[in-house]
Amino acid sequence: MAGASLPIVRRAWSRARAALRASPSERRAGVAAWLLAPAVECSLALVSLRSTLRWLERLPVGTGCELSEASAERLAAAAFRLHPLLRGRCLAQALVAHAVMRLDGTRDRFVIGVRRGPNASFEAHAWITGANPTGTASAAGTASAAAARDGYEPVMTVGREP
Repeated sequence: MAGASLPIVRRAWSRARAALRASPSERRAGVAAWLLAPAVECSLALVSLRSTLRWLERLPVGTGCELSEASAERLAAAAFRLHPLLRGRCLAQALVAHAVMRLDGTRDRFVIGVRRGPNASFEAHAWITGANPTGTASAAGTASAAAARDGYEPVMTVGREP
């Protein structure tokens, strides 16, 4: 039995070391994402997207401007992985990433896009677009850039222009 739990302990230790190597800004953002994940998921389930966006847009805007879009998306995904009872689909993850970037002070936009899928089905996806501290687009190679390339047509955009 003890041998079976060794890979789990190694994985947890590796994640803990990676968290300790992160910058203070990333650690704060990770804690914020972890705290926001259940709130966003419950808000989407109990009220509406509009109400959820309304309270997220009331969060204070930070002054750090250190988080990249990729970091915010990674932290949001990790926050949902740490909450095993949450589904963490793209809408909730994008909202948490948007909130984390807002708290950091990094300009970003929350986007919902649609496209026609196979057999004329309707598909939707949510993502964020952001800017790195130098103000240049940082979407290359991220899930957001992939969503835009995959033919999703933006139908809703919220947030400050990057």
